[in-house]
Amino acid sequence: MKERKDPEHEFIILRTNDDLYRVERRPSEGTKFASKLRGCKAEDIITPLDEDDYERVRGRTDSKIFMYFAGEPKPDLHTVYNICDAIRKDPDTEKYTLPLFNCFFFARTLTLLIARYSFLRQYCVRISPMDDYSSLAGPAIDAIVDRAINGTLSWDCWISISIFFDSDVRMILLKF
Repeated sequence: MKERKDPEHEFIILRTNDDLYRVERRPSEGTKFASKLRGCKAEDIITPLDEDDYERVRGRTDSKIFMYFAGEPKPDLHTVYNICDAIRKDPDTEKYTLPLFNCFFFARTLTLLIARYSFLRQYCVRISPMDDYSSLAGPAIDAIVDRAINGTLSWDCWISISIFFDSDVRMILLKF
């Protein structure tokens, strides 16, 4: 989602079975512009929304990317929280910086990681009882992705990613 008014803040809306959450990154309250450029404390926030809140948000924003997850397991709040926590613990991305690690970075990185993680979980649940591969090294995860892509996928396990026509998103690179 992207707000229509400047500075066109970006965030994601996560819909679980019956719940809605707004997930976003902002600089800490009252931070001066120079500190935002150099790096300041990031406030990564997950806010529960009811349907009225959601409708108000939709009235002030435009959808840029929409993902639909078929099959199980679907993304959940625990998964999103773990991804946010990993971003917070990385020494490069723990701070909010206006030129790099801002709301745009946060929303788009979450989108990418939620899609990748969900795809891997759906695939791994079908090939082995191991559904926690988060401790594997990057090359091992890439090998699983390669097997999933080059293997036969069933139509009950897929993710649809839509980029809206009027979106300023120019490219999405997902290694699936």
